[in-house]
Amino acid sequence: MCRMRSLATGLALSVFLWLDPAQAEEAVENCANSTTEVVQPRSLELSLLFETDTLLGGDSERNYFDVSFMWRLRGELWRRLTIEVGLGFINAGMDLYTPSDTPLDATLDMPWRAVIGASARLLIYSWGFLDITLFAEFVLPVSQDPATITAVTFYDELDILNLMDFDDFRSWVTVQHRWHRVEIGLTVRGIIGRWRPFVDIKYVHLPGRIDLELDYALEAFLSSMESAPATSYDASFMSVYYAIGFEVELGAGFELELRVAASPTSNDGWAFVGRCVLEIPLTARPRRNWSDEPVARRRH
Repeated sequence: MCRMRSLATGLALSVFLWLDPAQAEEAVENCANSTTEVVQPRSLELSLLFETDTLLGGDSERNYFDVSFMWRLRGELWRRLTIEVGLGFINAGMDLYTPSDTPLDATLDMPWRAVIGASARLLIYSWGFLDITLFAEFVLPVSQDPATITAVTFYDELDILNLMDFDDFRSWVTVQHRWHRVEIGLTVRGIIGRWRPFVDIKYVHLPGRIDLELDYALEAFLSSMESAPATSYDASFMSVYYAIGFEVELGAGFELELRVAASPTSNDGWAFVGRCVLEIPLTARPRRNWSDEPVARRRH
């Protein structure tokens, strides 16, 4: 199109130069000013995230902790919707204090197991140096490997079991910890140059159960007692709390995210959450804090 305009301009110049040199100069300037190039923002941006995460929580009935490592593939659509899918590993441990009023204390170790995860984040408001997003996250273990009993102490009518050899007891009891985790919440984020401090307000729902599978002899012995202990215990963790943190742009699309939270929970409990994420770009992109509006450049 521009070549045709230039050709037409050239033809017109021969006439305008012959007629009026001032008019010819004005025609050339108008053609140059009408030449623009519009750069559209990318519709899809991909990046790979390496994430390490930890959750600590405790109350009068149990203490719980986990640490996980996960690789996530992030896709960002139209700078408004972000979707992630991930694969990783998690290790967890739990201390039980007379669960369901059963007279025993126990410490369990859940071995490393594979987990899958998914999350979505939607930008609902953006203004200058502030934005607000809604998010949801889901984590599910791929395998259900048995937990290991690392310590147990019996009380009251069960104290006779303290006379058993601990290794024999562990061989007679199989512990399964079944769980998944869901987080939903809202993030308020500031934008200060390459730094983005934020506050998360979230609800964490970690439903779980501990199921015991007993050897026949041990099951028969326990059933002979007046109050046989339960073989299934609630191991859920639920809490509403806030997290503070920041994101920082390292350059060339690389980003680092850190967050931490500490909050009281029900049953006079507490919770601590920490997360560190390194983002590696897979598609070329400018800094995220640049404007998303199309950019027009003029050629002089």
